[in-house]
Amino acid sequence: MKPLIYTKKEWNEILENIKRDHPPSIYMIREKMRRKLGFTTREHTAWEPGMVRYKTLIHLDFYDEKFKTMFLLKYHTKLYDTLDNEDC
Repeated sequence: MKPLIYTKKEWNEILENIKRDHPPSIYMIREKMRRKLGFTTREHTAWEPGMVRYKTLIHLDFYDEKFKTMFLLKYHTKLYDTLDNEDC
């Protein structure tokens, strides 16, 4: 299954929403995150276009399509609602 990829800023917004919905052990312990939320995280750094500096990307690896769908419905839409309001 293809991972979801977010910038550090986007991931921090999602993590704040997860923190409101779940106790700290869920997002701090990798195995609990996988069991309850259906994904684990990986952090990657890559060069930005022009090779001027590194860009940090967070990859969410899902293990079940149902968890991925629920995540997209619950957190992905909240993220873009929040980011759209910042642009106004």
